[in-house]
This record gives sequence, structure tokens and C-alpha cells, in this order.
Amino acid sequence: MSAPHQIREKAHKGGLKKNEETISSVAEVRSVIDELKSKTETAKFQALYEKFCKDQANHLQALKGIISNYEEEKERLCTRYEQLRKKERI
Repeated sequence: MSAPHQIREKAHKGGLKKNEETISSVAEVRSVIDELKSKTETAKFQALYEKFCKDQANHLQALKGIISNYEEEKERLCTRYEQLRKKERI
């Protein structure tokens, strides 16, 4: 084998090795980017979930207040109705 041919062959092998290293590096970078995207999406979902839970608790509390007011008003009206019925009997 001639020296120029050996040099070309080594250069070609070196180039292939360099390409493989570059491909490996790109794959690692993509993996890190995907992991960061996943963490970002998870954080966004977690924040949205926490907001949903807080809003749900607030709505539930408001609904309980409305129901409580309704029950109190119902009791008041029933008492008044009973009083009026008693007056009508007399």
C-alpha cells in the first residue's frame, strides 16, 4: 500500500470516527433537550393542576355558602308559613 493511500484511508477512518462522535453528541444534546421539554411540560401541568385544585376549592366553598343560605332561608320561610297557618286557624 502506498503512503498517500494509507494517509487517505486513515483520514477517512478519522473522518468516520469524527462523524460518529458528532452523531453521538447530537443524540446526547437531543436527549437533554427532550428531558428539559418533559420537565417543562411537567412543571406547566403541575401549575395548571394546582390552579385547578385551588379554583375547585373556591367554587366548592362558594357553593357550600349558597346552599347554607338556601337552607337558612328555607327554614325561615317554613317557620313563617307555619305561623301564618296558625293565625288563619284562630
